[in-house]
Amino acid sequence: KSTMQRVYEDECRKLKAHTATLEQKLESATQSLNVAESTLALRNTEVDSLQNTLKELDELREFKADVDRKNQQTAEILKRQGTQLVELESLYKQEQVLRKRYYNTIEDMKGKIRVFCRLRPLNDKEVSLKDKNIVCSPDEFTIAHPWKDDKSKQHIYDRVFDAYTTQEDVFEDTKVKYI
Repeated sequence: KSTMQRVYEDECRKLKAHTATLEQKLESATQSLNVAESTLALRNTEVDSLQNTLKELDELREFKADVDRKNQQTAEILKRQGTQLVELESLYKQEQVLRKRYYNTIEDMKGKIRVFCRLRPLNDKEVSLKDKNIVCSPDEFTIAHPWKDDKSKQHIYDRVFDAYTTQEDVFEDTKVKYI
């Protein structure tokens, strides 16, 4: 009986030791599980955050595409308006010239005095000194030359003849026209 008792006690001690070891392993596994669960929760939070960031990035890409599309449309509109502006400026200048011609014709009919301007070409000495002609004629009624602070000053005449106009052209245009 005492042998059995000792065997029983030895078995109980072994079982208690084994149970304690298993409990320690269980505690360690539980702690590992808790760490894994908290890590998983943290990773899930990070994944959610990344998904939200991805959605925001997609929205920003769509917004950028819209802005780029609108910028392109605006550039096209500005280009068309620039072309229209150039055309309108050209038409305006043509109308100014036509208006001045009509005015001069009326003045001729009335017998009024008209003022003409003829720009002379550079002479040989000026050409040899490599001088430049600073007076220019933007249209057939105006001359322009440099003025203060590199600004241009303009003078308006009934007619301006440039340096390449022949004497015959000048005479033909300036002679009095009788009705």
